[in-house]
Amino acid sequence: MDFSWVDAFSKLIIIILKSAINTNKNEMLQKILQGVILVLTKNHAQQRENFNQRPFFRLFYNLLYDFRRKEYNFGQQEVYQFLFIFARVFDTIQPLKYPGFAFAWLELVSNRNFMPVILSNTQKKSDSWTSYCRLLINLFQFFQETFPTDQYKTDFYKNFYKGTLRALVVMLHDFPEFLIESSFLLVESIPEKFTQIRNIIFSAFPKSIQPPDPFRVSESIEKKDEFREVPEVLYKFDQRVTSIGLHEEIAKFIMIKDTVNDKYFRSICSKLLSKDGNDEITINYKVVNSFVLYIPTLIYKGIEESKIPELKQNSFELFWKLLVSSNYQMRQALLNAIMNQIRYPNQITSYFTSLIFHIFTNHNDENLQEQIIKIYIDRLIVDRPHPWGIMYSFIELLKDRDIYKKKQFFKDSEFEEILKYVFGSMGKPNPGAGGGQGPAGGNQPQQPGPNINAYGGKNTPP
Repeated sequence: MDFSWVDAFSKLIIIILKSAINTNKNEMLQKILQGVILVLTKNHAQQRENFNQRPFFRLFYNLLYDFRRKEYNFGQQEVYQFLFIFARVFDTIQPLKYPGFAFAWLELVSNRNFMPVILSNTQKKSDSWTSYCRLLINLFQFFQETFPTDQYKTDFYKNFYKGTLRALVVMLHDFPEFLIESSFLLVESIPEKFTQIRNIIFSAFPKSIQPPDPFRVSESIEKKDEFREVPEVLYKFDQRVTSIGLHEEIAKFIMIKDTVNDKYFRSICSKLLSKDGNDEITINYKVVNSFVLYIPTLIYKGIEESKIPELKQNSFELFWKLLVSSNYQMRQALLNAIMNQIRYPNQITSYFTSLIFHIFTNHNDENLQEQIIKIYIDRLIVDRPHPWGIMYSFIELLKDRDIYKKKQFFKDSEFEEILKYVFGSMGKPNPGAGGGQGPAGGNQPQQPGPNINAYGGKNTPP
């Protein structure tokens, strides 16, 4: 197909922008792109499955490429402003609204002339990262809406999923700090079964640190400086908590030990629920996610260091009461929100790792503990990468012989096969507990293909 007319049109746009004097170039580019969107929308609606995305892709690609060419001599700030405009354009023509443009869209938002440039804008880091985070949310919402249908079985869906994985791996390698700070928002849009995508996002760690091998961790690791830092979050998650007054009940419960704690506890439970469109009571997952992260943030950012150990134990009691008094679905929501924060070495990872150990060492609810192990297996049985904190805390649980020997579900022969499969996916032939001897007993070869459905299944989409 001859695209010379597309190349000529993109060149004309560049010349108009470059030669404009005493004119707002941003407004000019916006109007031009609005016209392009109108043409794209009309063709997409009329041609449906015969829609040809290539001319529009080439036009957008040419513009992104030419903005950075030295011969056109656009200033760095001009380029950033142009890319912000393109971010809004890509938000408008997202895959959920224009599925016929989905592949071109994915290529454009992950293109080297767009993604690395907008994420490298340190002068307006918050605006740049928020804009790109919105595009990733658009991408995950497309999966969220289409995954329940049979579309995921098609070659289109499989290839689109692979392209998404590759784009995320590039971000994991080049811009891990972006994934760290935006993970809270991104994970809320990821379908439940997309464990591998979730793992890639949560595997990010700052370039300034190198996490130790989770299989060879000393007992004093949590005393290191990395474990004393609280990670930044791009989204102001605490506003969800404060807007409904939940922060007051949390503070009273963990700071005041008296007979009215049950009153605060009941209020907390009620605020984790909401009514859906049919006026039925349901779990408010966004509030649950914010609630889980708010508690350690409150303890470590707003409390005197001498009071932290006591408040930490009080907060563990709050989590424990919530977990044992909730039904399975609420437990799953709370536990997944907790596991989402067990990532690279930091203060929040340390807090929630300690909470998991507290549940296993100080309490004897085997149903809850088995549910926790299932979530670990769901997250570790898929292909790498795996979050450092998930691997570290899971290994430490299995190293504790008192825990391992007393729990009935650990003695299940099928669990032993699954365990070997999990450690194989983490790059180890068998669990490293007990001085090189795995819980299954000695150095046994990895068994391919155990029946993993009993513990949640391998949750990668096709």
